[in-house]
Amino acid sequence: MNDPMTEQTTHVLDDALSGQPHRIVERDGVRYTLLGTAHVSLASVAAVQRAIGSGRYDAVAVELDAQRLQALSDPDALARLDLVQVIRKGRVALFAANL
Repeated sequence: MNDPMTEQTTHVLDDALSGQPHRIVERDGVRYTLLGTAHVSLASVAAVQRAIGSGRYDAVAVELDAQRLQALSDPDALARLDLVQVIRKGRVALFAANL
């Protein structure tokens, strides 16, 4: 017998991952869904929200690069930032991407 709730959440999850870079892998009896994202992409944000909202996951993990972790860990860092140095070192694009 098919569970209508399982079928419904599977459909929502399939819709969430449609068109997004993803891979489903299994290791040691545990199924993992890896979803490639870009923090500046509204489509990525929407895909993550839909996937998590499907209720199909026991846990969610997020990979952060060192700069993104720093930005989340120290929100006051932006106020202390020397914008002149950012410009001189040619890091304007990196700075803008982390806003």
